[in-house]
Amino acid sequence: MEKKQSTIIAIEKGFSSYVNSCLSRASRDYFRRLKREYQRLVPYEEHVPDISLTCSIIVCPFIYVSVLQ
Repeated sequence: MEKKQSTIIAIEKGFSSYVNSCLSRASRDYFRRLKREYQRLVPYEEHVPDISLTCSIIVCPFIYVSVLQ
């Protein structure tokens, strides 16, 4: 009976170790991927050049009138 109990404890310990290593690796991979994505992003201000817009209004000397019948 004692051997069975020690076997169960060894299995639980091994499984716990396996789950811990899986979670650690998944976490590491996630944060590496996140860091890679942030390094690829460029702030919007750096991406768009400064554009100075000027408005000019042109007034046409002719008035077009259409009459609907």
